[in-house]
Amino acid sequence: AELHMVVSDAYQRHGLGTEMLSRLRAIGGEEGIQRMIARILRTNQDMITVAEQFGFTIHDTETGDVLTSVLQL
Repeated sequence: AELHMVVSDAYQRHGLGTEMLSRLRAIGGEEGIQRMIARILRTNQDMITVAEQFGFTIHDTETGDVLTSVLQL
């Protein structure tokens, strides 16, 4: 599964992204999804940190401004 998530500036740093990612991971597991892939802007250190906390591995990409993160469920 590939996921994209956007949290408006006004709602950032309130745990909304963490909650959505938690629910997506749970639903993915229930649905038999084996791997989640998220693309994260290199400058979005907060989301990189959240992804790492969830167990995503972060991979560099050739595009330069986007990282690929992968979570095996």
